[in-house]
Amino acid sequence: MATRYVGYLYLFFVAIIGFIFGTVYVQMLPHAQMSDILEHWGSMFSYNNEISSTIEMFILNFLYHLRFFIFMFIFGITIIGYPITLLIFFLKAFILGSTLQLFYFIWENDALAYIVIWLVPSSLLILVGLFILSFSLASYCYESVKMIKQQSWTTPFYKLLKLVGVAFLIVVIATAVQTYLSPYLFNVFITSR
Repeated sequence: MATRYVGYLYLFFVAIIGFIFGTVYVQMLPHAQMSDILEHWGSMFSYNNEISSTIEMFILNFLYHLRFFIFMFIFGITIIGYPITLLIFFLKAFILGSTLQLFYFIWENDALAYIVIWLVPSSLLILVGLFILSFSLASYCYESVKMIKQQSWTTPFYKLLKLVGVAFLIVVIATAVQTYLSPYLFNVFITSR
């Protein structure tokens, strides 16, 4: 039971460190690289406006998050690949931290409102889904090693599949929030100003 809490705490620290590294990274970028990133963001927003349907946007967002999910699952079911799962989780937190910092640089005074409306709902849900996935993979690896030491060749794969299903459902809900709810709230906020 205590190892479970240590695992939760460890993953929480990985997320916090990734988030902090992402914000510090953006703050330390030279002006030329910052303008390149901001230019890329402008093209990304114009690309999002060119997408005709929200279903197409949902599919694109879902496929983006599914890549993280699949890589974490594939690497996580092997004991050797679990550190790569932690790296992917760290990178997702790093992306969130750098995105929040970029929002702050773009919209300075209104950044908090944009961040709370646009990023926080979906990004936190996605991190929670990946957190559940990462922890379930860690406990699966731990149980597998324990079974190998006891020379019992049954693995707790059914427990893993339940938690992976929950994590996958959270990622789908987060994608729906990112595609449908966040843009709606963002437009309501913009038009009310």
